[in-house]
Amino acid sequence: MVALYARQSIDKKDSISIETQLEYGKNICKLENLEYKEYFDKGFSGSNLDRPKFKELLKDIESGKINKVVCYRLDRISRSLVDFSNLLVLFQKYNVEFVSATEQFDTSTPIGRAMINIIMVFAQLERETIQQRITDNYYARAKNGSFAGGNIPLGYTNKKILINNKKVSVLVQDSEQIQYVKEIFELYIQNKTIRNIASCFSKKLNKLITDKYIKRILMNPIYVKSDVKIYNYFKNKGYIIHNKIDEFDGTHGIIIYGKEKGKKGRVYTDISEQLIILSNSEPIIESNQFLYVQEKLDMNKLKTTAKKQGKYTWLTGLIKCKDCNHSIGIKLTKGYKYLLCSRHRLYNACTNKTSFKLDEVEDTVYNNICNYIKGLDLEKIENKKVDNSLLIKLNTLNIEKIKEQEKLNNIIEAIANGDKLSDILKDKAIELDNNIKELDKKILNIQTKIDNNNSNINLELYKKSMDLLLNKFNTLTIEDKQSVIKTFVSEILLNKDTLEIKYNL
Repeated sequence: MVALYARQSIDKKDSISIETQLEYGKNICKLENLEYKEYFDKGFSGSNLDRPKFKELLKDIESGKINKVVCYRLDRISRSLVDFSNLLVLFQKYNVEFVSATEQFDTSTPIGRAMINIIMVFAQLERETIQQRITDNYYARAKNGSFAGGNIPLGYTNKKILINNKKVSVLVQDSEQIQYVKEIFELYIQNKTIRNIASCFSKKLNKLITDKYIKRILMNPIYVKSDVKIYNYFKNKGYIIHNKIDEFDGTHGIIIYGKEKGKKGRVYTDISEQLIILSNSEPIIESNQFLYVQEKLDMNKLKTTAKKQGKYTWLTGLIKCKDCNHSIGIKLTKGYKYLLCSRHRLYNACTNKTSFKLDEVEDTVYNNICNYIKGLDLEKIENKKVDNSLLIKLNTLNIEKIKEQEKLNNIIEAIANGDKLSDILKDKAIELDNNIKELDKKILNIQTKIDNNNSNINLELYKKSMDLLLNKFNTLTIEDKQSVIKTFVSEILLNKDTLEIKYNL
């Protein structure tokens, strides 16, 4: 039985149709009076062998039903030299001849196999050239700040606008969905777990929202107001940054290109091959909040708190030894639970040897937090606003500092390499160093003003947490108790003399 195989990626004027390709094979079979079976894949690329009818053909070859394969041209079978070479090995194994109707190659001879390999080299070169051209066009669109394709992030829709007299795609906010994104960030900042957030939104949207989906939103820089802090964050990680630092003015989000290779394996490229480009979309998350979330996500990866201890008390992860700053863990003795410095208990390396009754510490901490919270005026705190001009000034100063630092680094490198102008360069280095110190003073001054005026709180979330803390705390699970406490408390320090609670507000 002869197999006639045809493939067509897309319909276009200059492409050979499936019917025409098969006709060439039929003519060969008619001349030799051979019986044939047709296999054809429409709408599939030749870059791989993942095609339904081609897979059927391979199964028929392996089962001994086929002894010859005929196609219109080599690249109808495959455009990959590696794939085609492997197919030749398979054909030889099952004594299957291969015939190209328009190229007249005979795989039964060594010269025929050599000629096929040469043709396939050029077929693969053509495919890679086309792929590179598509990639170049893709990045050219992206570098204009337009949306070059892929999954549209939650909170945005795709819209065509004119940029430099060309219609391009940009991400435009969806007024309803963008609120979901803001709430996801706020909940995570308020110490709700990713699992809790996913559960909350599954109920709210009446569909399954996974932990992975929430985490992707929290990590996506399309939402961040990209200023110099964001520039430094990605630069220090080793990303390629397309835009100049001056463009990081807090009015753009970020799109990362070159993240994945292949759709099935989701193999991520190295960071050094990933490109950061400022988008034309309007961002919604402050840079400080975004960086805090990234730090928290990184910390969660490294979190080593024992799960066994977490089931005993909501203090786990919050309470530390005031003497050595290490965690305080649970010790079980005759059915009673005690708190004891882990560094002392495990290594005898801390002077804090006191055991504290767990229930007494919990009661004391809870009562102190309640008294503190009752004295807060949340409306007054929430109404404190940051002067936007201060943020702009701070960003400008940071950009100026980075530029001065780069100049200084270049001069230091020149001096180290024995530059003939080293004496002049040393004077310039001292001048730049003084400039940087002055900039540091100005930056510290503005940052202090911002810190004194910025509350960065969500009033409704705090009110809900207050209600849970004051009225429903005993009905909550340990995990939920911990989330509520973390809304207000950053750290608890304990030794034999002191119980110190550090608050977020």
